[in-house]
Amino acid sequence: MIFRQLFDATSSTYTCLLAIRRGGEALIIAPVLERVERYLKLVEELDLKLVKAVDTHPHADHITGPGALHAPYPNLRENIGAGGVLHERASATGKRLVFFCACGERSAMAVQAAQDAGLGNACHTEGGMGAWKKAGGALA
Repeated sequence: MIFRQLFDATSSTYTCLLAIRRGGEALIIAPVLERVERYLKLVEELDLKLVKAVDTHPHADHITGPGALHAPYPNLRENIGAGGVLHERASATGKRLVFFCACGERSAMAVQAAQDAGLGNACHTEGGMGAWKKAGGALA
């Protein structure tokens, strides 16, 4: 079995790479976006095929390797306002904000709030994760 634990001092995150053997399939747990190149180099060195990335505990202040930010709805106004993590990330990258929730109601309200805060690049998964799964959307 292959087990590598990597530490990112900036986010205080431990990332784990797991595989049964060299040349086999691998799983990475809790990747950090800024360390993706490091992970890919290790995967290549160990002759692995990376098949899954698992985010075990997303936080609004932790930008993962899946590139997602977890921003709980009760903290939305704080996160989309000037200086908030979502506002700053969207402004710095120009990337679209995609909100999602279980049935699509809170994500629709989040889009409206983001647009009201001047973030015109916000959208959501209509119908929520239930509709996404029903349409065959990927979850990994």
